[in-house]
Amino acid sequence: MKSPSKPLRKSSATALEVHKFGGASLADAAAYRHAAQIIKGRGAPCVVVVSAPAGVTDVLLGLARRAAAGEQAGLERDTEALRARYRDIARAAVGGEKAAAEVVGEIEASLDELGRLLSSLVVLKELTARTSDFIAARGERLSAQIFAATFAAMGGRSRYVDALEVVFTNGPFGGASPNLELTDAAARKVLRPLVDAGVVPVVPGFIGVAAPTNPGGGIIDATVTNIFETTTRAVLKARKECDVLVIVAHCDLASALRLASENLEADVVIAADSGGIYNPRRIGNTLVVTAAPGNIQESDLRLYFDKDGQISYKFRAIDLDVLVPVDPAAAAFAEAARAERER
Repeated sequence: MKSPSKPLRKSSATALEVHKFGGASLADAAAYRHAAQIIKGRGAPCVVVVSAPAGVTDVLLGLARRAAAGEQAGLERDTEALRARYRDIARAAVGGEKAAAEVVGEIEASLDELGRLLSSLVVLKELTARTSDFIAARGERLSAQIFAATFAAMGGRSRYVDALEVVFTNGPFGGASPNLELTDAAARKVLRPLVDAGVVPVVPGFIGVAAPTNPGGGIIDATVTNIFETTTRAVLKARKECDVLVIVAHCDLASALRLASENLEADVVIAADSGGIYNPRRIGNTLVVTAAPGNIQESDLRLYFDKDGQISYKFRAIDLDVLVPVDPAAAAFAEAARAERER
């Protein structure tokens, strides 16, 4: 099945067609090849937008809800079943294990990440709208990558384009609406050059990035009234521009843990006003550490990249009151902080 296509705004260039394929149209490998064949048969330049394969979004959201409810039984089994379905679709649609190797690698990485996220939710027992969106979005992202690879294997020219590059939104996670002005500008900047070069952009549907706050005059508002909303907006942009993403927040440990759970793309969260000394925590792939109060510790945090770009950490702290003479009140404060850490 193919949803009706329609030209966007006419210009001196050839009218552009946007084709949206829903989950029922992408249920299996044969469906992906059929959809790709439809695009190959079009005479006009095209952009393709895809949903996740039929039923996948429900599976992903169901896994997230079960994990947040502490229902660990069956999570690994159902995650592996989803991995196998994506892997089988990719190999059959693209045409063999070797040809599909790159997209299968993306599937493996995404499902590995899903497993870690679910493990974190089992511990946190809280599923925010942002985390729910982050988990569900992999359904469309993997679908778009499979479609692009399938189209290329059939002799077409295509490129996967992450929706965060072209779709801007207004509103909260779980209920955002598109910002048409910013999306139009981004689409022209990102998609039009590809189309003009004869390449079919393939974009995952139902995903967008929050519109930035800019009061004008080239100055971005630095006033923070809500650290969680502000951090989320900053992280979405910063993640695409850096190798290591560290959030330093003047907040307590509980707030730092929330920042980590709502910004799973971050590598490190540092709580700069923890009010005590706490052992490092892991939320998914994000390390949460605290800055000791009152200059009672010297801490050393080191990040290491392996050959695959994965990050590992080493963290150590030295109690300064052991090395430097202090007054009785400071010593008592340090002892109290250490006792709090061991709770």
